[in-house]
Amino acid sequence: MVKRFGDIESVVSSLRDNKVNVADIIDDLVHNDSNKPLSANMGKTLKDTIGGTYSPSNTVASAIATAQSTAENNAESYTNSLLGNGFSD
Repeated sequence: MVKRFGDIESVVSSLRDNKVNVADIIDDLVHNDSNKPLSANMGKTLKDTIGGTYSPSNTVASAIATAQSTAENNAESYTNSLLGNGFSD
């Protein structure tokens, strides 16, 4: 029973130490404190401003396509520089 009470005490302590205070919630877009949460109201404002087109999968796909294109362009440039310096296939 003592062990169980100790576990409950540590859980309650953890919840108390890690809770978000209402006063810490940021409801504007001018603060830059990365340790404070943005309100749902400001999250909606950002979404409405950016539009509904954002999705993590689209962003990742775009980043992969950009990286692939950059790699291909770099490989082509490197090959052309080697060929220009007298190297051949």
